Amino acid sequence: MLNLVALYAVLAAVAHSAYSLANKFLMVRGTLGALTATLVVQSCTGLIALGFLLAGGVPPVPSAMPYVLAVAVISSAGFVLIMAAMAREDASAVGPILGLKVIFLALLEPLLSGAGLTPALGLAALLSMGGVALVSQTDRWSLHPRDLLRPGVGMMAAAALCFAICDLLMKAALRNWESWPANLYVVCSMAAVSLLVLGGMRVFRRPCPEESGLVCWRDVRPATALVLVCAVTVFLTQYLFFTAIRQANLLEQSARISAGYGVTLVNILYNTRGLFVLVMAALLVFAARSRIEQAGPRAYLYRAAGTLLTLGAIVVAVVMK
Repeated sequence: MLNLVALYAVLAAVAHSAYSLANKFLMVRGTLGALTATLVVQSCTGLIALGFLLAGGVPPVPSAMPYVLAVAVISSAGFVLIMAAMAREDASAVGPILGLKVIFLALLEPLLSGAGLTPALGLAALLSMGGVALVSQTDRWSLHPRDLLRPGVGMMAAAALCFAICDLLMKAALRNWESWPANLYVVCSMAAVSLLVLGGMRVFRRPCPEESGLVCWRDVRPATALVLVCAVTVFLTQYLFFTAIRQANLLEQSARISAGYGVTLVNILYNTRGLFVLVMAALLVFAARSRIEQAGPRAYLYRAAGTLLTLGAIVVAVVMK
């Protein structure tokens, strides 16, 4: 069963890496802003889930629905932050910063389960800070706070906190629910949140499309393929990730892993997405001559070192707990 946790978590990491790069291409195209792109992608993802719900007649689990609704709202905010970060920074620079989610989980999950904290978390936090400093570098080395703590970096760190909270909520929801129906209802709920926001934008903003930020077909049409790729990959990411959490819950219940560390274990494996994003971006830039990122070999070396340091911090936070 531990092999299944690893398999689903790594597959989720691959799917998320593809989503991150498609997301970056969507932001580079420039026809949609970060908020609008998030709303459109989440609405399309909801259509995929709604099709499965209508075809399969999947019933909800009432006791899990409050968790699902909370995840929908908080993760929607997290996706907006990711979109905004991708619009400002290279995917390979801010993608690994999502690895901070494991540090947040290493603090929150033991507290919620009654387990104690250890001094290893202090060391892990320091290593994570070093990792963020490295992955934030461009071709020009700098340790000035203005260069390290850029808005995109802060947005990605805030997104990591949002998703850490969501993971803990989903852990509770998946104790008595399978990952497939849970994912369908989470995705549909997120789409409902997106449609409510779109409706609010239409009601409270001025009607001029250029000034209102409303979704216009002429803006969506050039990016239709990218929107669909983002929708499919985020749907797959969430399903695979929720399945990994479900498998980790079963391991906790059978006492094969320590109680209170299941979600953290899944995220250790899932954080390989930082390496996948880095490798995919480097292949696109150097092999395919893509202009998705404006970075040279030196920047990628810094970012690779930072990604590995962040992964090391995760190992310290969990293995040495």
